[in-house]
Amino acid sequence: MKHVIDLDAVIAGGIVMFLGIIGLMKYLRLRRKGVAAPAVVTEIKPSEGSRSKYDNVFLTFRTEDGQQVTGRLDSTRGVYRVGKAVDIIYLNDRPEKIYLPGGKASLILPLVCICIGAALIALRLTGVM
Repeated sequence: MKHVIDLDAVIAGGIVMFLGIIGLMKYLRLRRKGVAAPAVVTEIKPSEGSRSKYDNVFLTFRTEDGQQVTGRLDSTRGVYRVGKAVDIIYLNDRPEKIYLPGGKASLILPLVCICIGAALIALRLTGVM
């Protein structure tokens, strides 16, 4: 039974580390290829579920080539209002997928995941766990 628990620590560490690496790759891609643009909140819809604390916020902006695009963000209810100006980042290959500078594309969470995953694996391999 101990071997199953030991293997679980390695698997969990590997999964957490993998998620951190994916987040880091996303962050680096946005830093390299992301385009900043001003956007305006055009519509706000409450997320599904009567108890939800979140809104679906729709923002409209123009890409570098002048194309008008509307993208969606999830936000805590009440943070945005229709007509509010918001700075966003988008990728040219998927402009409808928008990000907030310093939002989900932040560097801290991926690095924390990588460190925790590596620590779980290292602790197991050294016999501490």
